Amino acid sequence: MDLSLSKIICHKPKTNRYQIVRCIFILDLLKGSLIDMMFSGRGFYGPFLRDSSIGSNVESRPGVYIITNNLRNVHYIGRSDNDVAYRIREAFRRHPRKYTKYYFRYETSPRNAYLTECRLWHRYQPDDNILHPDKPDYTNWKCPICK
Repeated sequence: MDLSLSKIICHKPKTNRYQIVRCIFILDLLKGSLIDMMFSGRGFYGPFLRDSSIGSNVESRPGVYIITNNLRNVHYIGRSDNDVAYRIREAFRRHPRKYTKYYFRYETSPRNAYLTECRLWHRYQPDDNILHPDKPDYTNWKCPICK
């Protein structure tokens, strides 16, 4: 988020501590809603809480998922070539207290899931994805960004 927004909202010659805390809270709300708008406008479902039933929200189909703990930062991006619900459950099992919310999007094929995951990974540089997304061994697919 551009820091000039904080200057517009918070800049006053005589600002007390309460006003500063209030401005920070407003900026956090704006930033949280921006990440929500980014994903909901791109065909993603969510955000869903970790404790919500993944089985009732997500089908066993190819897809990509985004995991966050605060709706402000992307922490993990993943995909499944055949069962995105299983992969989301596994991510929460591996890190039961670290992540709290997720978004997901179905893809029409494993190839599309791979391409979408690559694009998202390059765009958001998630904290917990250090390595570039792996392509399936049986393919010669290329990342659309790295080509």
